[in-house]
Amino acid sequence: MLSLLNIPGFLGTKASMLSDISLILCAISLVLFILGAVQARSRKFRQHKVTQTVAIILVFLAIVLFMAPVYTQDYEAAGTTPFLPNGLVALHAGLGGLTLLYGIYVTLVGYNVFHAKNKKLLMQIATVLFIIVNISGIVIYLNLYL
Repeated sequence: MLSLLNIPGFLGTKASMLSDISLILCAISLVLFILGAVQARSRKFRQHKVTQTVAIILVFLAIVLFMAPVYTQDYEAAGTTPFLPNGLVALHAGLGGLTLLYGIYVTLVGYNVFHAKNKKLLMQIATVLFIIVNISGIVIYLNLYL
């Protein structure tokens, strides 16, 4: 998997194959999180549960298989600009990791593994956090690799 760090990406940027795959997975998960929110508002809870579960699995895979190896690389080599200091990438990684853990918890609440008084509020917070982290990740990708 780490050898994919040296293979140029397929989106026509300076990104590696890993970064491009990660971006695609996150874009798909972003669409799924928004679709899941629409399904919940339409009271299609069965579809909502499946959609959000697939989205959280995609985010998990993107982080563990693709983002973590890229994050361990030196971002100076990727052309970090003054607009995007390494601290912002670290902040995104930290918030993303916490959001993933929170999202897993909320998913388990949805499957009644854990119980919570206000599931709806937990899920709304998780959706907003995932949207923020996904959009910030796209902005970071564009700044690093375009």
